[in-house]
Amino acid sequence: MSSKHFRTIHDFSRHGYDVELRCSCGHRAMLSGRAVVTRFHEMRWPIGLEGAAERFRCSVCGSLPQSIGPLARD
Repeated sequence: MSSKHFRTIHDFSRHGYDVELRCSCGHRAMLSGRAVVTRFHEMRWPIGLEGAAERFRCSVCGSLPQSIGPLARD
C-alpha cells in the first residue's frame, strides 16, 4: 500500500484527488483539484500547502480555512 504525500497544491491533482477546505465555522467546501492547480498557476501563486490557506476564504463567514486536505473524486 502506497502512502501519498501532499506538500503542494499540485499533489492533489497528481494523485487524483480534489481539495476539501474546512472552516472553523463548520462550513466545508469541495473544489476540483485540477481547477485549483490551474488557478494557482494563472495567478502565479506559490503552490506549497504551507501558504495556500491564505488564498482561500470561507464563503459563509469570510475566515481563512482551518484545514486543507485531499478528497477522493467520485
